[in-house]
Amino acid sequence: MQAKAAGILPHALLMDGPAGIGKRHLAAVFLRSLYCEQPQADGVCGRCRHCRWFDQGHHPDCFMLQPDAQGKIIPIDKVRELTAFFSLKSHGGGIKTALVQPADAMLPAAANSLLKTLEEPPGHCCLVLVSEYHGKLLPTIRSRCHRYALSPIGFEQAKDWLKRHSHEHDSKRLYTAMSLAQGAPLRAQQWLEEGMLDQRREVMDAILGLLAGKANPLKVAGGWLKGGLAQPLYWLSTFVLDVMRLQVSENPPRLCHTDIREAMQVCTGLGDPLQWHRLLAEVNRTRGLLNGSANAQLLAENVLLQLAELGSRS
Repeated sequence: MQAKAAGILPHALLMDGPAGIGKRHLAAVFLRSLYCEQPQADGVCGRCRHCRWFDQGHHPDCFMLQPDAQGKIIPIDKVRELTAFFSLKSHGGGIKTALVQPADAMLPAAANSLLKTLEEPPGHCCLVLVSEYHGKLLPTIRSRCHRYALSPIGFEQAKDWLKRHSHEHDSKRLYTAMSLAQGAPLRAQQWLEEGMLDQRREVMDAILGLLAGKANPLKVAGGWLKGGLAQPLYWLSTFVLDVMRLQVSENPPRLCHTDIREAMQVCTGLGDPLQWHRLLAEVNRTRGLLNGSANAQLLAENVLLQLAELGSRS
């Protein structure tokens, strides 16, 4: 607000940090503050016409650029709509803004199109880019934004917040959710509400079964495909990271899957750090291919066969 009043508001901001820490909420509050006619000491008034527009989900001078569905990409056509939006006069004669979220979901053509707007920004505008993986953004886009790198709050503070804002009362499940979310309270809250902890338990049982030679990689791959590969592969990547951490230290500073620590400790003897590192690289490579045209069945089978082979070497 001080920057706006002084006329030095940057034309582009980049807010980046881990998922589930409130980046989008912060960006939304910031944008609302630019329009509120009666700002309060603790935020916006919630009563003026601008606040009402935001509450209704649409402000005529604020453009929301985002994928049509979670996990999808932002195509160039969407960015062209943003460019056309900025070419028009503002509804109230004031600032025009846009929220790009997640900015790292833009395809190269879309990113280059947005870059043109950043290189020659229209007068009196402000773009806010929100990203979980700012390294995926074009360097030329990052260099034209004022960056705000956001970090999770303290683990205990986040856990206390989750306890107050969740319907879950089991302290062990609350701790597990916070550990899995690496201290990001909004992500932990979402996973609890969506029953993701139960799904994660099934994925862990399958992983441990593969490493023990008690599960069939092809059957496990088929099961994972039914609900989508993205989340199971994420759980697998964090499991491998936890095993690697335990190979380095008996008491690593943080673990995701704290509730199966003993089982993961046993897994540290199934291969050397280089083998686990290679598996992690393959899992992450596979995750990066999910939105492409690659055969998902073959991708899943390839990763799980490598996991099972690691177990068979013991």
